[in-house]
This record gives sequence, C-alpha cells and structure tokens, in this order.
Amino acid sequence: MGDQYIYLAMEGTAKAILSWLVGKRNYRNTQRFVDDVRHRVLNSPEISTDGSIPYQKAVNYAFDIEAVHGIVDKQTVIIAGDGDEDGYYAKEQLVKVERTPISGNP
Repeated sequence: MGDQYIYLAMEGTAKAILSWLVGKRNYRNTQRFVDDVRHRVLNSPEISTDGSIPYQKAVNYAFDIEAVHGIVDKQTVIIAGDGDEDGYYAKEQLVKVERTPISGNP
C-alpha cells in the first residue's frame, strides 16, 4: 500500500530530464518508461540502470541491440550519531560502486 517509485531518465552531461514516470516498480511500468525514453533519444545511447530485473528485458526490447546497457550498483552504509540540537543525525556514505555490463561495452 502506497509503494510508488519515480523512474527518471537524465542526460549525462547537461543533467536534463528526458523522461519520468511515477508508479509501481514492475515490468509494465518499466517497459512504459523505457519505451518513452526510446522515443525521446536519437542514435544509440549509453544506459545505466540499477539492478532491477525488469530493466534488462525492457531495454533490450525497446532499443534492440542499439543501446549500450550496464548496471551501476551503489552500496552505502548509514552512519548515525548524536546531533547538536535535535539530538540525532544519520547520513548515508557511499562505500562501493560496482559496474556490470549487460549489452555492448559500457
């Protein structure tokens, strides 16, 4: 109940938002999102996604073999401690980034 995700496609250098979708994180919404991205980009883009399984099939279906696709897995830890005024703080720290090629040579 209430679990919604924000799908967001950004251009790499200018950080322009190419497409977005709010919805459940399932294959149907993933395919809708990737299809919309396909209609908005020219040539063969380089696509980085998280490890969600629906992305692999959706990117392959929408872009065929034209797109370079890879998974970027960011592993973080939460560091908690005593804060000044509020008495508590927590921040997330990046520990490791793993890149896995799916298609092409990302």
